[in-house]
Amino acid sequence: MGKKNNKDSNKSIRKDPNKFNTSGTRYVGKLAGAIKEANERNYNKSRAGRLENAAKESLGGDRKIQTPTTIATRSALLENNRNTLLSKAKANTLNSGGLNNLAKANRQLGFNETTGMGIKESAQYQATRPEMKRDLKKTKERLFKLPTITSLLFNALSKSDEKLSK
Repeated sequence: MGKKNNKDSNKSIRKDPNKFNTSGTRYVGKLAGAIKEANERNYNKSRAGRLENAAKESLGGDRKIQTPTTIATRSALLENNRNTLLSKAKANTLNSGGLNNLAKANRQLGFNETTGMGIKESAQYQATRPEMKRDLKKTKERLFKLPTITSLLFNALSKSDEKLSK
């Protein structure tokens, strides 16, 4: 029995971090830096990190204004605004202006523009965006430049109309 107690006492000594490897390894500094960077990246992706970053951005670059109290107040205001818009979107009571405001709030917080919108609201938002109209116009212009039968006929007809009008 004396040997058994001796083995048990050795196991407890090995588990005690204060008994072994108190000086650490040569990687301790790099490991601590890597852990800190990973935690910062994950915090910035989290909801709280996104709210804090958006609040700091909306307060401007003046560090005197960016106190923990003002950041927390602005974060709460931004989150409350987004939550109000989200609840209206879920109730299908947002018009295109409200959908634009929700997209702006989502973008400001680093989310996808259509987060919280249903399929109908997302399609309505996408169709009413000014960028969509601009992109459709560019697509139309590019399609007419392709050498297809339709575009060739259209171009030929438009040139003959120009000759007739002169």
